[in-house]
Amino acid sequence: MKKGDSKTGAREGRVPKISIQGVSKEFHMKDGKLSALDGIDIDVGEGEFLCIVGPSGCGKSTLLNIIAGLQMPEKGRVLMGGKEVRGPGPDRVVMFQESALFPWLTAIQNIEFGLKMKGVGKEERRGIALHYLNLVNLKRFENSLVHELSGGMKQRVALARALAMEPEVLLMDEPFAALDAQSRDQFHIELQQIWMKTGQTIVFVTHNVSEAVCLGDRVILLTYRPGRVKKEFRVEYPRPRESRGVPKLGSIASRILSELRVEFERYMKEALHDGRN
Repeated sequence: MKKGDSKTGAREGRVPKISIQGVSKEFHMKDGKLSALDGIDIDVGEGEFLCIVGPSGCGKSTLLNIIAGLQMPEKGRVLMGGKEVRGPGPDRVVMFQESALFPWLTAIQNIEFGLKMKGVGKEERRGIALHYLNLVNLKRFENSLVHELSGGMKQRVALARALAMEPEVLLMDEPFAALDAQSRDQFHIELQQIWMKTGQTIVFVTHNVSEAVCLGDRVILLTYRPGRVKKEFRVEYPRPRESRGVPKLGSIASRILSELRVEFERYMKEALHDGRN
């Protein structure tokens, strides 16, 4: 999407939960400035599942960190419910690629940890933790330590921990990238089922186009550095979806991949140029 085009947003009539307005971000490097994002305009609707894809170096994770309040933009702003984001807050929880669980705690204790820090009483936080353990199908593993869990199970605990905080927005940064294909496909179905039950607003960053099309209401494609919104793709197909074998989803994925290929070629040309210098 070129500058001057209308803002990428949720369906008309839906109140934006997140409004990203003209966000630009630069990093200061030894050999000068690196422009990561340039003029990002996106609205995210209440209860929407938005996926963001793009080539390496397009600023996907940087944008997620700005929404989370972990980084601040050079230009522009992010609004949550009409209020400007000026730092981290309990209304936004980030789930990263690594589960980042405490190895000395059990699964349920990991889920309870954030609630305990919020001052939630013992009985109440135990009830909340059990609810979300059930939601991610891990009730029987509530007393298991982290080293006793598989990679997929660890990510389920991390998801339950994030949901237990009852954030207004869940920000997910390639949370399934380290999982094997079978675990990832199963997680896609389970995450959709959880989203359908909770109505959680989710912004999901991934490099995997099939994953984005499987999960998202919309897929936003960013250009190679600096990241700009190139195109928006709506995915209007019943849930839960599977990431393989659905012709309509495959067609949308092919269109995104075609656009992404152009950005990947830009990335390769720049890498080749840098290698010659």
